[in-house]
Amino acid sequence: MNHKKEIRIFLKIALAYRRKVTHMLNKKELLDLQFIDARARMIDIAAFLDRLDRHDGEPDVRLKYYKAALPILLEDRPDRAKAVLEAFSDQTLEISETAPFQGASGAPIK
Repeated sequence: MNHKKEIRIFLKIALAYRRKVTHMLNKKELLDLQFIDARARMIDIAAFLDRLDRHDGEPDVRLKYYKAALPILLEDRPDRAKAVLEAFSDQTLEISETAPFQGASGAPIK
């Protein structure tokens, strides 16, 4: 795709948002609008994991939660964001004796 065509597509989508779009974007329009940003965030995640691999020491439970959340991104489901948030949420019902409060308030109680 040439540069001028990319700019026209971007401007078309940006103008549609300014006019309060009355229809949902199709997949191509959404990819045109958000692909580069999502790609950059995915590269940031990969770089974060690379940095962890290069450092000594044992990770804590946060890395376990992080790795549990990653496969959710590849699942074919409409609620991936919610599922990832829940993967990071504290599912325990008891407050730790060392914690002044239970973290991740709003976490679902099972």
